[in-house]
Amino acid sequence: MPENNEAKIKNCTFRELQEHAKKWKSEIRHMTTQGFSKLGMMRPENGRLNLYAISSLPGSSNQTIFMADVPIELLEKYVPSDAKLNIKLRAGHNVDPLIKKGAPSAEFAMLCERQRAQVAQGITDYEICNKDLTLVAGDQIFRCHPVPDEKEKLKDPRFRPGKDAITQITVGLPDEPGARAQVEPMDLSEGSMGPGTRGCSVEAEHSSTSSTSTSSNTKTDNKPSQNFVSSAKQCPSDPDLCAYVLNKQVFIERKGKIVYHTISDSKHVTNGVPSYIIQEELERFEGIWWSDTQTRLLYEHVNEEAVEDAQFGINGDLPSMPMKYPRAGSQNSTSTLRMIVLENDRVYDVGLSNDLISDLCDGFEYITRAGFFSDGTTVWLQVMNRTQSTAWLLLIPFSDFTLPEDLATINPQCSFQLCDNLNIGYFDPNHVEDRPRFKLRRASVIHKYSNEHWINTHNAIQPLKVADPENPVYEFIYCLEKSQGSCLTLLTVYFDINGYNYHTAEKSLMAENYSINKSMGIVLDEKRQLVYYVANESHPTEWNVCVSNYRSGSHAQLTESGICFKAERANGKMAFDLDYGFACWMTAIGAAPQCRFYAFRWKPGKDVPETIYAAFIFIPGSPIVPEAPHDVPEMVEYPSKRTGLMHFGMIIRPANFDGSKKYPVFHYVYGGPGIQIVHNDYSWVQFIRFARLGYVVVVLDNRGSAHRGIDFEGFIAGKMGTAEVEDQVEGLQIIAERTGGFMDLKRVVVHGWSYGGYMALQMIAKHPQQYIAAIAGGAVTDWRLYDTAYTERYLGFPVVADTYQKSSIIPLVDKLPDEPNRLMLVHGLMDENVHFSHATTLIDECVKKGKWHELLVFPRERHGIRNTDASVYLDARMMFFAQQAVQNLVLADDGTTTLRSDSH
Repeated sequence: MPENNEAKIKNCTFRELQEHAKKWKSEIRHMTTQGFSKLGMMRPENGRLNLYAISSLPGSSNQTIFMADVPIELLEKYVPSDAKLNIKLRAGHNVDPLIKKGAPSAEFAMLCERQRAQVAQGITDYEICNKDLTLVAGDQIFRCHPVPDEKEKLKDPRFRPGKDAITQITVGLPDEPGARAQVEPMDLSEGSMGPGTRGCSVEAEHSSTSSTSTSSNTKTDNKPSQNFVSSAKQCPSDPDLCAYVLNKQVFIERKGKIVYHTISDSKHVTNGVPSYIIQEELERFEGIWWSDTQTRLLYEHVNEEAVEDAQFGINGDLPSMPMKYPRAGSQNSTSTLRMIVLENDRVYDVGLSNDLISDLCDGFEYITRAGFFSDGTTVWLQVMNRTQSTAWLLLIPFSDFTLPEDLATINPQCSFQLCDNLNIGYFDPNHVEDRPRFKLRRASVIHKYSNEHWINTHNAIQPLKVADPENPVYEFIYCLEKSQGSCLTLLTVYFDINGYNYHTAEKSLMAENYSINKSMGIVLDEKRQLVYYVANESHPTEWNVCVSNYRSGSHAQLTESGICFKAERANGKMAFDLDYGFACWMTAIGAAPQCRFYAFRWKPGKDVPETIYAAFIFIPGSPIVPEAPHDVPEMVEYPSKRTGLMHFGMIIRPANFDGSKKYPVFHYVYGGPGIQIVHNDYSWVQFIRFARLGYVVVVLDNRGSAHRGIDFEGFIAGKMGTAEVEDQVEGLQIIAERTGGFMDLKRVVVHGWSYGGYMALQMIAKHPQQYIAAIAGGAVTDWRLYDTAYTERYLGFPVVADTYQKSSIIPLVDKLPDEPNRLMLVHGLMDENVHFSHATTLIDECVKKGKWHELLVFPRERHGIRNTDASVYLDARMMFFAQQAVQNLVLADDGTTTLRSDSH
């Protein structure tokens, strides 16, 4: 029988729960709709500052580019006592009539899955360069030049949307689907082309649609496109050149003509796009990089021939195209870098000399980040070993590429003698300044770092310009892992007369108990010697925009404490103007995301700026500040009784809360590395749907979670499913004690997805007396089935059977509950991240051991359940399952259950 003070959840039919889920989705849209994303800024002319974003027009599902004039005159005069300024975004470039209508390509849908973004139509990305915007829409590219011509300036000196020049960029070749191009017959000098890649110098008939003005008509094609442009970038040193990646090949276009493109002789070889594993696990989504000062394009060349195939499909349907997916312990793809050089109307495609990287970096496996150094010809490169426990930062001069004779004479190879011992970081710093400095002469490791656990990848790598080319010092802003944080550092590198790196100095630019947001890039202001970044400097659960002077060491937090910067995985760029300020999304646990402009204030005697929150940024017709709900959660922090380490969590109380009652608990868990789910932000609103039904919702972070330093994260190294499970169970009990007893620990349902699904299975298997039921979605069940880069980072390589077995769910199946209505498994059949084989492996073992489970399969969904109907159905099924458990089952101290005597 239930206790007298036991709060009952509402007994709903399945249909009522579906309506509840629909209502919640509508409510959350009104509370959280930010309406636009991917902020960027540009000064098209002196005295003007434009802000850009991507959004949809009212009543349209197609995205387009929006813009606003930032009122810099008002920003300069603004004082905190003034009312906030309004910056209104509006549709800025009328490209919608030019965009072909049709469903997005499968490749684009896969990219969105890896970026954790919604699949959208219309403009999906843009780049700002040379006071132009390059817009990407499926397999189309547009260039917008937002500066009115002289006649327009006479009429109206202010920018007016629709008056800018819009040009459609040539995409593809005449013999390819969707091609609209003439190929310019340039002289191609291949250099030493690697296997699987060759140049192109084909002539073709001219197509009048290769350059399209705003008045041109474009045919509508309602069929789903099979083509996909994954990246498009204008050349900084020559605005007539545009490089893009179409169907995993690199193209370079000039004035409506293709001047060069790569071709693969093998279906396993691609160019200009990272492999799946690099995108999904190392969060690098680009594979082409222009030099800032030269007409040179660096690109990644990938060979996946040795990688295993994974097949996704529905029995009875036509077979789907297999995907390259390297399971733990199997072979990865191989990658190298190549460079396209445009010199004196000739095109060269040159590669790195054989084994150059592996000779310098013993155990090299992954190219994690890359780009050009400030001289425009030298390449910088970060690589890691297979377990990602060692990271190397390299500089590679152009002369180390395999150059044809005519290029080698332009960039002569210098003769020199290298020393055998690098001794990086050990030279006496007292003598560095007094010694002559010399130029890089051949590829060199300028920094090497190892950790006993692993090293997290990040986007905080940027070279500084060399002040004195004849007496150079090579410098980088670079993030280094510390025991209590991950910190920006100034690396200063010195070479001797032989091109030998005799010293690399490290200077920390922030306190070593803070962590940067590794998904966000950094912004350099070299004129003022400043670096802007995002870090958790106010509190471990908040992101702040910060600045450091990398010469003086001065530092400032630029956004307020008590509120959190909102990052986008799909966009790691910050929207900055170095003179006037920056735009960003800010949020807090009690405040929906709002877009703000922070204006700089430069004060005499200070070498870092201060900021004033001066303006709202919004689209007219949408609320500037969405209305916050009344059931805001409580943030909690507590020390572990076992370890003494501080942990953070949140509690969401149910509707019509009564502190004298004992409420069932919905324990949401993730628990995996690389993620932090307890933030002072608005992400918790997704759990309102359970709190409104009468649950107390609890969310916790454990050892192993991100942004607390590698020591905190490293507790799970080689033993996943241990420390994180202990911390979740202990945290639940501590919070229940602290809150005065309104959490009924005999009625706790645990739910998680992906690593959280793995955790939910671990928790009910190891602590059946704590959890009455578990809902495991998209769960990893055997780490030998998961991918290389993620799994081997935490469990090691080579794959040691004992280590992997101990972290698997399969040996725990004996401990799963026997009773009905305690375990629910959910999986998308098309999941290309955590394959459906994880579910079938677990189900096979459950059948052998006679373990009851409820199975919910979504035949056409991937790792995330994206379709609206499917997500509503999933919510209703989870709610009904949880309702049946907490209403009908009595949990005994030994972890067994019986039916309540009052259940029916």
